[in-house]
Amino acid sequence: MATGRWDPDDVTAAGVRHVLLSYERLDAGDVQGYTSQYDVNAVVRAPGRVPALGRGAVAQGAADRVARPGCPDLHVVHHVVAAPQRIMVVGRMVGRVGTEFADVFTVSDRGLLLSQTTFYFR
Repeated sequence: MATGRWDPDDVTAAGVRHVLLSYERLDAGDVQGYTSQYDVNAVVRAPGRVPALGRGAVAQGAADRVARPGCPDLHVVHHVVAAPQRIMVVGRMVGRVGTEFADVFTVSDRGLLLSQTTFYFR
């Protein structure tokens, strides 16, 4: 019987796909494709930036990143760890910055990205 809720494993798997697509779309400069991976109420936090509250603010932050002059930073993902509605990614930004990162995501009941917190380290 359908309950209107997704299976937690399916939600987490969808979340992993959305995380990987978000990096791919952002690296390609596709702001609309990037933000489509996020829930309308998403919150994105990164060091040195004001938190982006809502999909519109996430889109603005992505547009600002894409518009920066110079070589684009590309995400190279090294590890993905998933638990029910939680995803952690470790990787490296290649390009202008060359910094390692860790992203921690939460996933909505529909599999979209609900929050992202980024940490940078060298």
